[in-house]
Amino acid sequence: MGDTLPFSSRPVHIRTFTLPFTLLPDTPRTLYLRVYSLTSAMTVPVSLVGRNTFIEQQSSNEWLMGGFYGIGLGLLCYHLVLWLGGRERNSRFYVLHLASSTLYVATLQGVLQQFWFESQVLPQNTNHFFGYMSLLSGLLFARDYLQTRRWQWLDRLLLFLCATQAIIIAILLASPVGTLAPLQGGVALLTLAVLLLSGLYSLFQGRPEARIFVLAWSTFLLTVTLLALGAYGVITLPGILTVIGVQVGLVMQQVLLSFGLAGRFRSLKKESLQRQQEIARTQAENDAKSDFLAKMSHEIRTPMNAVLGLADLLRGTRMDATQRNYVETIYSAGSSLLNVINDILDFSKISSGKLQLEVSTFNLHQLLEDCLMIFHASAEQKNIHLVSDWDETLPEWVKGDPTRLRQILLNLLSNAVKFTDHGEIALKARTADSLERDTLLLSCQVSDHGIGISREELSNLFHSFQQADSSTSRKYGGTGLGLAISRQLAELMQGRLEARSKPAKGSIFTLTVPLQRSEKNENQPERPAQHGTEGLRVLVVEDNAVNQMVIGALLDTLSVEVKLASSGEEALQAISQQQDFADMILMDCEMPGLDGYQTTRLIRDLESQLGREPLPILALTAHATTEHRERCFACGMNDHISKPVTRSQLKEKLLQWSPPR
Repeated sequence: MGDTLPFSSRPVHIRTFTLPFTLLPDTPRTLYLRVYSLTSAMTVPVSLVGRNTFIEQQSSNEWLMGGFYGIGLGLLCYHLVLWLGGRERNSRFYVLHLASSTLYVATLQGVLQQFWFESQVLPQNTNHFFGYMSLLSGLLFARDYLQTRRWQWLDRLLLFLCATQAIIIAILLASPVGTLAPLQGGVALLTLAVLLLSGLYSLFQGRPEARIFVLAWSTFLLTVTLLALGAYGVITLPGILTVIGVQVGLVMQQVLLSFGLAGRFRSLKKESLQRQQEIARTQAENDAKSDFLAKMSHEIRTPMNAVLGLADLLRGTRMDATQRNYVETIYSAGSSLLNVINDILDFSKISSGKLQLEVSTFNLHQLLEDCLMIFHASAEQKNIHLVSDWDETLPEWVKGDPTRLRQILLNLLSNAVKFTDHGEIALKARTADSLERDTLLLSCQVSDHGIGISREELSNLFHSFQQADSSTSRKYGGTGLGLAISRQLAELMQGRLEARSKPAKGSIFTLTVPLQRSEKNENQPERPAQHGTEGLRVLVVEDNAVNQMVIGALLDTLSVEVKLASSGEEALQAISQQQDFADMILMDCEMPGLDGYQTTRLIRDLESQLGREPLPILALTAHATTEHRERCFACGMNDHISKPVTRSQLKEKLLQWSPPR
């Protein structure tokens, strides 16, 4: 009898080696038992029992076996469903550990041989294969369950043991029977000790799920330790403990680990729910903040439109030097306030991930000249020389986001003027490289002879609400948002913004952004070459009397015939009664009754019903967000002008959208 013979060759077809024989009363007999193993150490619990007693013992043992394998199969199916259903990723290693541990016990107790092919022998080293697989899967389970990746030394130790087990398994599969078999007990004790220590370390690090893990492996380690000591002859174990001990230890371990997985799953689900609630709460806070800033921006831009508009109009009148200085100061202060509002609004949009770039064709040369022109007056007051220098090869027309490119350059030039008291400020532009046939890499450099920045202060320069130091903030003012927003905008444009500086020597800021080449302004509608704003009839739909006065006065300076409507209903009535009432409409978006969006839709419906050519409708709004811009286009408007409106901006839009006359 033995594992090297088919199960069908056994005298009694049961899982244990059983030899029937007859003893006559009062007849002494001497029995010799020779036991030999090539694969492992052995315990041989020999018993001599009568037939009836044997049947009773077998019946009791089979009930125990059925309970053990029933619990194992139930846990296996449950966690297999969890794993395949994707609810518990860690279940895959638990399933592997449970299956290999159960099969290991099944080979030791002869159950697997009993259900193997009757005429064939169970492959040798099978019990050792499942034993090492049980240890390997236990290590993998521990790494996932305890999340040991947070402790590098412990994770590396577990990975080393995993690699060792994998090598041993490979050797077992490729080597003769009995190779490395004597090592299994020692390797098992070492592995279980490391698993227990891993659980204890995790528990001491404040991981509550490690408590069940430690209890489970402590129970199993105690059982395996006793069995291993018995196998090596260190202690003597009762025969029944050899079988029942490993069953009880394994069942308790697997049940406890299952409870641990269930608790961990509930904990992860709770954490996930908390994260989702936190994300939702943060999103709600960001939305509320964005809405608040948008409303505040609208409320501030409306009076700012009057302040800057009237100041701009006054700049074009005859004044003495003192009056002109007052007006320039009002205009400069208003522009600075507007820049602060824009920075705060952009910072909010960038923080919430809602800022989107807009791609359009624009005149790069004109944009650079306009940026310098804005600071011409302030530079003259400080006797600073403004220098422009760009390559002849720099293309005139390009595609990109002109608004954000202008914003970055204005921030850089504004800082240069603010922190420079003498010398010069230079804006240089060149083509750094051609990325593709239709794409170029624009490099813009703003240099000054200002106060400079130390190396230590440079590291914090692009952080939000940060300036070089507190004395700089006290002396020069500012929110510390400009450079932070500029760098974030550059990165959104797939570019970069870098700074070099020396104290008392000046600073150099270099902006590099990719742009697309373009032959002409594709956004501008065709119109006659010789065409001005004189005699253009413009209907201004605006409910605010001050804004009516400002917009009307700005249009008067452009020799435009201004027609006013104080509501959407009034504008709709005027257009419906006269076909050629106006050449263009400037539409305020926020009005009581019919707002600008509703009015535009009704005008488009009216034009469609009467078969008229659509009038250009330009939005006049204090909202400067992308969402409001898209809303304007969605209702049928042709373009968008953000308040406060300047004379040059108004003239540019009128020329762009005025129909041929």
